[in-house]
Amino acid sequence: MRCSWGVVVEGLLTGSISRIVVIEIKSLSHTFNGSAQPVLQISGLTLGNECFVSVVGASGSGKSTLLRIMAGLIEPTAGQISLDGKSPHEKRDVGELGFIFQAPTLLPWRTAMQNIVLPCELQAGGSGSRQQDVNAMLSLVGLSAEDTRKRPSQLSGGMQMRVSLARALITRPGILLMDEPFAALDDILRIQLQEDVRRIHREQKITFVLVTHNIREAVAMSDRVLVLGDQPAQIMADVAVDLPAVRDNDVRRSSEFQDIVNEVTDALHQVV
Repeated sequence: MRCSWGVVVEGLLTGSISRIVVIEIKSLSHTFNGSAQPVLQISGLTLGNECFVSVVGASGSGKSTLLRIMAGLIEPTAGQISLDGKSPHEKRDVGELGFIFQAPTLLPWRTAMQNIVLPCELQAGGSGSRQQDVNAMLSLVGLSAEDTRKRPSQLSGGMQMRVSLARALITRPGILLMDEPFAALDDILRIQLQEDVRRIHREQKITFVLVTHNIREAVAMSDRVLVLGDQPAQIMADVAVDLPAVRDNDVRRSSEFQDIVNEVTDALHQVV
């Protein structure tokens, strides 16, 4: 398995640590203004290179807060977080960190193509991207040239999410964070995009961190699933997903797949 990492829970290290540490958290906690206690308290977490990790938990358990801290969108109240030894801000500024929100967040006045290349335009000293790079990206996420000439309002929800994915990948980040990006899609589109993202993970060798409420989605997409719970929220379970790299329908219907779904479900029930 390519994913290798460790979690520290109450001072105990479980799992193996990759020699190439991508994300490292130490003694992290976060308290929102007006709150009496922290909403999140992670004593330690390391993610190795090329992991695909999902974070699940009940609503309000701090999943999105943790993801936004990783992205540098929220400054933690205490503790440290580093990505390849750099702050999330540094990684994001040079295009090495991507983030996909629940909604596609596309600019409505720009075409799909103009939305995709926007990060290249915004990078310091950036002059856009080469056409061959753009073409390769379109093929990677399943977009046609015709699709890219349309504005977001002319695209389906699934196509808008593909544009959002292409925009996040255009700078070739080493880390991609995803906050429930498929929640609003129907089941067929959701499964198609899950399989596409798994393929992109294998081909591009990117470290993915996905927040989701959907347990089957977490198991279908991940090498490992973190279960967040308690108050303040902590990593309460660490479930390895020992399944084939390609998660087709046969894998999703297998007893091995269902056993892991049950293990994650049981862990969630214990912490809710």
